[in-house]
Amino acid sequence: MTLSGRITVGELITVVAMASFAGEPVQRLTAGIKLAAIARAGAARVAALLDRVERASTADLSSRAVEGEVRLRGGGIEVDVRAGELLGVVSVRPEVADSVIESLRGPGVLVEPHAVHLFGRSLAEALDTGRGGDPSRALAAAQAAEVSTALLNGGVNLSGGQRQRVALARALAARPPVLVLRDPLTAVDAVTEDAVAEGLAALRRDAADGGASAGGGAGGTTVVVCTSPPLLARCDRVVFFPGDRPPITDTHARLAGDADYAEAVLR
Repeated sequence: MTLSGRITVGELITVVAMASFAGEPVQRLTAGIKLAAIARAGAARVAALLDRVERASTADLSSRAVEGEVRLRGGGIEVDVRAGELLGVVSVRPEVADSVIESLRGPGVLVEPHAVHLFGRSLAEALDTGRGGDPSRALAAAQAAEVSTALLNGGVNLSGGQRQRVALARALAARPPVLVLRDPLTAVDAVTEDAVAEGLAALRRDAADGGASAGGGAGGTTVVVCTSPPLLARCDRVVFFPGDRPPITDTHARLAGDADYAEAVLR
């Protein structure tokens, strides 16, 4: 059109510039419409899921779990976990460990998964359980007090061991009647592992003693599914699932004489 003389070179440049200027906003608008459609569909699925979730009733909150008593099932046995007890679970078969954890889920039970997910832009936000209170004791017990207070993208600036310790501190700060942990210390060194095991056991036993002295259930019950000798050594009892034999319940020290148990946990 410019060559034919219908528009001038200046008019052509103006049209091209306007098209370039308007292109990015139009692309953003198109992308926004697409994201809105995805968000709407996702929100509908979340709402449908929440509609199916049974909320804990007042009756649920007076259950044995809230009092700190639960029943462990798996590998063909049932074990009553006493209020305030620190119980270890060792299984050579992961599927048995999974079934044990599933059997413990319920009102008053916090199951902290092995995979760590941290939320918030700071350590304080990551530890906010909605219950208030000072998380300093939980941080100290988990040996996480020195961790950076700033979290980038869910804690990508932290090492694997630091992320595990922050997640453990968050679980301890929640002060659940029953806490279930799955391999919480696989990414820390031996010295830190022993210190965290000592801090965890002491803090949960304090929680049990505090609940009992308040006149309620003891609470402070902890089930640790792991192969960590420092953690298992501090457990009141350990349930061992050998795989090819019936499960055995005893202390870590006594089970250490069992060849299969020793192979599973001793390093």
